[in-house]
Amino acid sequence: MTTDVEGLLRRCAPQALGAVARRHADFAAAEDAVQEALLAGAQQWPRDGVPDNPVGWLVRVAVRRLADEHREVTARRRREARVLHAAVPDDAEVTGLLALLLLTEARRPARSGPHGELVPLAEQDRSLWDRRLVVEGVHLATDALRAGRPGEHTLQACIAALHDQAPSSEATDWPQVLALYDRLHALTGSPVVALHRAVALAMVHGPARGLAALDGVAERLGGGHRLHAVRAHLLELDGRPRDAVEAYRHAAAAATNLREREYLTLKAARLT
Repeated sequence: MTTDVEGLLRRCAPQALGAVARRHADFAAAEDAVQEALLAGAQQWPRDGVPDNPVGWLVRVAVRRLADEHREVTARRRREARVLHAAVPDDAEVTGLLALLLLTEARRPARSGPHGELVPLAEQDRSLWDRRLVVEGVHLATDALRAGRPGEHTLQACIAALHDQAPSSEATDWPQVLALYDRLHALTGSPVVALHRAVALAMVHGPARGLAALDGVAERLGGGHRLHAVRAHLLELDGRPRDAVEAYRHAAAAATNLREREYLTLKAARLT
C-alpha cells in the first residue's frame, strides 16, 4: 500500500505543482507548498485511503498552506509595524504604514469567493470587512495626515481609508481619492500609481478622461495584464463592450495568476 501511494504521489506531483504555480506567481513558494502537501499525502493516504481526486486533494492542501503562510507573514508585518509605531509614535510615515497594513488586511475576508475565485474591490461584500481594523486604520491614517507633509505610506493609507469607509464603490469619495493620487504621483512618479490614478480620474470626470490618461502610462508600464485590465474596465464603463472584450482577453492572456486569468476571462465572456 505504501509503495502504491508513493508511486501515485510521484505521478500526481507535476500536475499539482502546475496547478498551484498557475495560481501563484511565486514558483518557489508553490513548490514548497506542494512538497508539504505530498508529505501530508504520504502520511494520511495509507491510513485514511486515497482520495477520489488525488491531484485536487494535493492542490487544495498546498493552496491552504500558501494561504496560511500569507496570513502568518501579514500578521508578522503588522506586529512589526505595531512595535515600530510604539517605539516612534510621532513618526507619521510609520503611523501611515501601520494604518495601510490594517486597512488592507481588513478587506481580506472578502477578496475571495466561495470557490476561491478573485473578487476585486468594487465587487466585494463590504459586510465581510473587519470593521475593527477599519476603524483603527482610519484613526491612524488621520493622525498621520495631520502630522503634515504626508509621505508615500500616509497617502496610500488615506486612499485605503476612503475606500474602506465607503459603503460601496459608487459612494466612494472619488474626488478626494483623485486628489490623493495626484499628490502620491507627484511624490513618487510611479507608473503603478498613475494607473490607479487613471481609474480615479475616470470615476470623477468620466471614462474617456481615464482612457486618455492610460495612453501616457502604457509605455512606462511596458504593457502587462493590469494595464489591459484597467483599460478593459474603462472601456466597459464607456459603453464600448466590443473593445472591452478584446482588452479583457488581452489581460487574461498576459495574466500569470490563474485566479486573475479566470476572472478576466469571465469578464470578457459576460460581455459577449
